Amino acid sequence: MEKTMGSLLAGPLLFSLFDQLNTTGEAIVQPGSVSEQTICWPDGRGADLVAPENCHSKRVAYVINQSTPRTLQPGYQWGQTSPQFFKPEVSYLINPSNHQRVTRACDKHAIAQTAYLWPNALEPWVKPAQRKYAQLPRFDAGCNMILQENSPLRITGINQGQVYYVLDHKAVTLKVRVEGAAGALYWYLNGKLQETRQRELHLQLDTRQPYELYVQDKTGANGRVAFEIL
Repeated sequence: MEKTMGSLLAGPLLFSLFDQLNTTGEAIVQPGSVSEQTICWPDGRGADLVAPENCHSKRVAYVINQSTPRTLQPGYQWGQTSPQFFKPEVSYLINPSNHQRVTRACDKHAIAQTAYLWPNALEPWVKPAQRKYAQLPRFDAGCNMILQENSPLRITGINQGQVYYVLDHKAVTLKVRVEGAAGALYWYLNGKLQETRQRELHLQLDTRQPYELYVQDKTGANGRVAFEIL
């Protein structure tokens, strides 16, 4: 019945769409103020405005009046009165002898450095070499005034590479927790954002496939674990 209803509805809808298409063959004239430009992510501006080492990913975009603004902040909604633009530059200080992070208070000879980071919300989809903790050096152990925030979060309840077996088509129930997190959490299962923002996550899985569970806290610290259901 459902397949029959689908064909009865899809056909007229498709013909209606065809009727709306331009059948004259005339190309739409491109406005003179619109042009193609190569832009850089995560910055958002044109490639000519961003240093090559900070242009992690190039994309072709249509722009108006040659303007290439920065990337909007995650969560911005069109129509808001004051757009908030994302600034990928993060400044930090390093110990020139070992190139590890320090503060001016514990190393007066520290050298300023800059890294270009992606928004925290996009970390699950960014190449490992472009993630926050791959770009920022570790903290200098001798600078004990710094919070050692660069240690990854630890997910408990699932071991890396663990395999679960589905018996009699029953779902596998998993309860996992994260240790070392700060603030609200963002859990992703195979890239899909989960509803909970708590330290504990309950999963019921019955699809036989590989899984990757990723979690991130408000500071950008993250952890991941891969497992499989057979």
